[in-house]
Formats: sequence, structure tokens, C-alpha cells
Amino acid sequence: RSNTSLLVLARVIARLTEVGGKRAVHVPFRDSKVTLLLRDCLGGSCRTVLVATISAQNGEEAERTLRFAARATYVENIADADAAARQAEQVRIRQQEEEEKLAQAAAAVQELQLQGDLLMVPCSAGSIGCRLYGSTSVTPSKVIFLLHGCPATSASLSWAAAALQDAGYCPVGIDMPGYGSSSGIPAVPSHSSHNCDKGGPVEVVMDVANHFGVQ
Repeated sequence: RSNTSLLVLARVIARLTEVGGKRAVHVPFRDSKVTLLLRDCLGGSCRTVLVATISAQNGEEAERTLRFAARATYVENIADADAAARQAEQVRIRQQEEEEKLAQAAAAVQELQLQGDLLMVPCSAGSIGCRLYGSTSVTPSKVIFLLHGCPATSASLSWAAAALQDAGYCPVGIDMPGYGSSSGIPAVPSHSSHNCDKGGPVEVVMDVANHFGVQ
């Protein structure tokens, strides 16, 4: 098999340099798996390096190898300068399409969870109501969370939301467990010593921040 492939490789080189160093009309690349695999390296758009190994112990074989290598140097590869740019552009387009699909899917999920101006965000404590002011889309780098006191709800902070919106931020009011749209979830004692309890304000804010992609 290897000898046959080498013979076909020699024929391919010969056909590629048949007339004044130019390729013949038909080059038998398909006559061997080796030459089929090397097609782009032989007259294609690849950058090709040929290593000819010879030994002083067999002068006749060394001569044939050097003649073959010398003839192979006449094979001209056709560089495609735009190939890398086209490939990069195709990758960019695919990534953009995937990002658009993810954004559409995320928007669809938000629309399903939206109740009026409230977005029900799944948290470890349960579904927490988050009040979105003016838009159902949230830019993670511009989010500001509005945390109400007790007893109160996120609606009590609408006066601050308007000013934050004018300043270019995305205010999100969070109804803490036991209050407003989150009243179905057991409330955590309001004393600051309970802020880090399971299902408490710290855990809720972290879950909501993860939902909106805020780091």
C-alpha cells in the first residue's frame, strides 16, 4: 500500500510539473488516499514543506530521492490571501447568529414571566417579584437594584427609578419575601442580623443579580 501511494505521489508531482513547470489538465489525486489528503498541499492553497531523507549508504536511492525533491520544488501552490479573512467572517457571523438566538430566547422567557411591570425571577427562596421601570430588557452593566424598607414594596421607590432612568441606568425594584408581589414567600425577620439568613435579602439580591447577568 505504501509503495503504491508513493508511486501515485510521484505521478502527481510529474503531472503538476509536466509542461514547463505547469500542471497538466488532469492530475490523478484520487488514485491514492495519500495524494487525496495532500491535495491542498500540492498545488493548492497550503504552505507546504518537503523533507527529503537520504543516506550515504545507498547512493542510488539517495539520487532518486533528490531528483524527486528537486522536481517537487517546481510545484506552484496558489495562495488564497482571502481564505483566512473569509473563515474569520463566517465564524463571526455564526457567533452573532447564536448570540441573537440566545437574546431572543431570553426575551421570550422574560415575557412569559412578566406580570404587568413585574418580572417573576426564580430564586432559591421562590419566585421573587422584580419591578422593571420603562423596559423589559435589562443591561447588566447599568443595573441598579432598589431595595425597599419594611413594611413597604418596590413600588414605593418609583420616585427614585425615574431619576435613575434619566441618568441612563436600569433600575430594578425587588419585592423582598413576604412583601408585594413576593408575599407568597415567608418573610425573613426585618432585623439586620437576619440579612444573611437563608432566603434573606442578601441571598435574594445575589439570585436576582445572577438572573440578570450582573457581576
